[in-house]
Amino acid sequence: MKIPDYPEYLSAEFAQRFGNFQLEIRHDDGLYRHLVFRDPKTTMERFEIITWPRHLYVGGDWEGFTFSCLEDMFEFFRYPDPFLTGKMGAPNRINPHYWSEKIVDGYERAKEYCRDFVAKQIWQEVREDYRSGMAPKGLAKQVQCELFEDWDDCLCTWDLAMVAIRDFSHDKWRFSEDAWEWPHTTWANHYLLACHAIVAIIAAYDAAKAVPSEISQALCADDIHEADGSCCDKAAA
Repeated sequence: MKIPDYPEYLSAEFAQRFGNFQLEIRHDDGLYRHLVFRDPKTTMERFEIITWPRHLYVGGDWEGFTFSCLEDMFEFFRYPDPFLTGKMGAPNRINPHYWSEKIVDGYERAKEYCRDFVAKQIWQEVREDYRSGMAPKGLAKQVQCELFEDWDDCLCTWDLAMVAIRDFSHDKWRFSEDAWEWPHTTWANHYLLACHAIVAIIAAYDAAKAVPSEISQALCADDIHEADGSCCDKAAA
């Protein structure tokens, strides 16, 4: 069963990259499910979801995550945040923050260091001191030279960045002592990919499960129509 059309709130990048993936239901017994989501033309990339009571694992060819909350975790991910509009929230949207709280081994794996955040904080502090007249001459040039043009890339990790920022000095000017409190993480790409995959796979699963029901309803309607017709024919006779 091919995934239904991607709603606009799903990542455009995810839709473009995985839009031709198809769902394979390998096991489906109540709360016990094993679903595979892959391109039928290749074995290079695939997602897998495995569920059991109060747990959902998503993985495959990417780093896996296990979540735990409701008895049926599909219900949890169908409604990402009970505090959003509506009784159970807006369905089929990802909610990285809320979902990360349900990761069994902790939310830390859902985050990754963001060099851009640190660079933004560096220049913000420099600009503020220029505006207040506290920045010594040549400060911006020295910051650029020591922190951004170092061949070792001293900002490549948070630990290295903290050492470089702590040790930086220019004409007695130094960064503030609370630099270690700067925001320096963002949602990891592999975590966001897992979130989008969960939403996409559940949508495909729901669509696949709805098909037999729709066919059954159509057949029942035909039977009723034929039965009514037979009754009418007998009455006419």
